[in-house]
This record gives sequence, structure tokens and C-alpha cells, in this order.
Amino acid sequence: MRSMTQTAPFPEALEAVLSGLTFMPGWTFELRDAPRHAGAYGLTLIIAIETVDAYEPDTNPPFLATHYLSVPPMSYDYRNWARWVLEQILLVQRHEAMEAFLVNGERLFAPGHGGGNDNYYPITIY
Repeated sequence: MRSMTQTAPFPEALEAVLSGLTFMPGWTFELRDAPRHAGAYGLTLIIAIETVDAYEPDTNPPFLATHYLSVPPMSYDYRNWARWVLEQILLVQRHEAMEAFLVNGERLFAPGHGGGNDNYYPITIY
């Protein structure tokens, strides 16, 4: 099995952004080394949100949806890390919106879930 390594200084400025971040109620943010998918491991921004199941909102209780986002090996400054975090929040919101978006009972832009899919863009784009 081939592997890949990326090295960068620990993003102190990113940690500072996250420690002072205030966002919507029910959203939490954590930075840690974590497994992500298909053998990938590394520094990860974990965004957890309290939400309802978009596929069955009336039959299931609220739950915690967790998004694991790879932190790029960059040496951004504070403002650029803040912008990167905002972009990750917008990806999570896009994912949730694509799950909830129905037209005549059909999910036209359902996001991928595992299996090599990109969780933040529709599987089928018209």
C-alpha cells in the first residue's frame, strides 16, 4: 500500500480562531488528529451540529451530525484561517441544505455519503 505524508507547522492561528469562535447554537468545533475515511488520518476540523434527519424529520429525534474536514498543511495567518473555517461551515451548511432540498418529493441534489463520494457537492449535477 502506498501512503502519503504532508508536513506543516501546527496551525496556532487556526487554534486561536477556533478558541474564540462563536457561531449558531448547537454547533461545536474541535481540532484534532483523527481518522477520517478510507485510511486517511491527520489534522482534522470536526464540526458537530445538532440537527434533525432531513430524510425523516418527523419520525426521528434530533441528533448530532459530525463532519470531519481535512485541515490543509498551510501556514495561513489568523484572518486566512478564519476565512478557511467560514468556508468549512458553509460546506457543512450546503450538505445539510442539499439533504433537505426537495422538489415534488425528489432530492435533486442529494449529497454523497461515503463510498468515495464528496459529501459537500451533489452526486448528480444537472
